[in-house]
Amino acid sequence: MAEERFVEVMPGCLVVHTTAGDVMFGCPAEVLKVFKKKNLAVPKQIVLPSYFYNNGLVQAALEFILYNFLFVQQGFFRGEKLTVVGTAAQVERMRKILRLTLLGPTEEQMLAWRIDRRTRERALALSRHFALKKVGTREVAEIDDFIEFKVFDGDAEVNLAGVKICQKELNLFAIIDTEDEIPVDINLFTIQKPPIPLEPNEALPPRPILGATALSKCTSGLTRPAIPPALCFG
Repeated sequence: MAEERFVEVMPGCLVVHTTAGDVMFGCPAEVLKVFKKKNLAVPKQIVLPSYFYNNGLVQAALEFILYNFLFVQQGFFRGEKLTVVGTAAQVERMRKILRLTLLGPTEEQMLAWRIDRRTRERALALSRHFALKKVGTREVAEIDDFIEFKVFDGDAEVNLAGVKICQKELNLFAIIDTEDEIPVDINLFTIQKPPIPLEPNEALPPRPILGATALSKCTSGLTRPAIPPALCFG
């Protein structure tokens, strides 16, 4: 594939430039930090990898990509959606994961977990209060209001605005764009290293009154150096 058509963001993640916009293949944990570190635009079209876990690391970590789309890019408030491509089983699994992480557990889930009624009612009230609402309404927005899920058909193909995405083998895909067929391989051949070196502290920092103490210097994005914020319940 022509080098100018794709960017290797990190092992397990490629971005391919197409006539339908950039398409991201694979979404490993910490990939958003790599996008920011390399000053790359985060695509709004994502193809899920065949493996959600590989070598003990998450390869389909869409949570922070979604948060970035919602709260940094502000796409939802402009009437846009992320596009996520996968098999029917992958799409259903990802919908459940994102629903739980963004909106919290449903009442049915909490009943199954045997959570008492008072705690359930408080959790649901808080969830409804802080949840994003559909634009111009007070109705809670659901995951499908943020994401357009596209499922590979019986021929293992999906159409994105005239660009065809084909699933060939495990973690092997192809893009058919105009007359070009571009192979995409997101299999792992090298170790996925942390985007920020995990250097140990020479000494533990002062203990926070409310928070948690980091055991390394990897505290990018937090409030005070080496003292991550935390919210404690009890």
